[in-house]
Amino acid sequence: MRLAALFTLLFITVTARAETGVWPGYPDSLTDYTYEGDDLQTHWEDLTALIHIAYPDEAYIRNLFGQYPDLKAAMLREAAETRAHPALKAIMKDDYSALAIQLQNVWRLHYSGQYQQAYDLGMQLGPVGEIPANYARLINASFIITDKKVKLAEFRACEESSQSTLKLAPDYALNQYGLVYARVRILELLDNTQARNSGYIDYAQSALQKLMKRFPDEPVYPVTEGGLEAGIVARVGSLLATLTYGVSEDSAISAFNRALRYPKARQPTVLNEFATAMTRISVRNYGDDIRRLHTLCAEADVKSAEEALVQAQCRAELSR
Repeated sequence: MRLAALFTLLFITVTARAETGVWPGYPDSLTDYTYEGDDLQTHWEDLTALIHIAYPDEAYIRNLFGQYPDLKAAMLREAAETRAHPALKAIMKDDYSALAIQLQNVWRLHYSGQYQQAYDLGMQLGPVGEIPANYARLINASFIITDKKVKLAEFRACEESSQSTLKLAPDYALNQYGLVYARVRILELLDNTQARNSGYIDYAQSALQKLMKRFPDEPVYPVTEGGLEAGIVARVGSLLATLTYGVSEDSAISAFNRALRYPKARQPTVLNEFATAMTRISVRNYGDDIRRLHTLCAEADVKSAEEALVQAQCRAELSR
């Protein structure tokens, strides 16, 4: 039974459904993952191994509000609305327990592959909920939606959402990475001229360098850097990539090798992204490495719906 059947999501709005339509669901053929009760916190470190996300308890919310007063003010404005979610209304009385529970439910839905439900609930919880809602939308667009036009529209919407919440919490890392990730995925769908003129390459390179400097032990950033650089090399060749953007085939592969040195980095997402990067650069030169990475990915221990989706991609590539 899906996790949504285990607890009631209050105030699921017609607006959210109208805006996003009905998303394609997590495939029934893949394993179900549920993190009920204390299981979410117990497994939180493993679930967030690639990018550290603080567990969303009451202390997290208080710290967030203390660090970002504009974010707190925006949350209180939304809480004052007549149709505000009850968890939002509670913060007007300095009670953050209900909001913490609902934020945890957003992540429960996310890690179980119920991305639209995670998005819908998160969007009812103000800007603090919009950040994980946006992350759910990014993953759904990356690994479930197949139509390129729909993908691009979804990534554009995620880009806009990240820009909006960054105004309230300018250096919040998950939000910063959400914008980088959206723009890197957008780049993959643009033609060469559009990609060059977008300014997204320079933005992503600069933002990733800053994030890696702030968080040197988080592998998601070199993984994203390696994928970005591989895409550049695939478009213009290693020589022009070096002259124009300061990247090369070797630097792209080096970024992934740096990521793989981190503890817990050998999981489906990293292995699949590395294989995809090599495929973009040269199947002829890296065929054996690509097959090895896809095999490791296909055999890896999977802890969430997101990883299961990635692993399914690896197995599909091996079957070809």
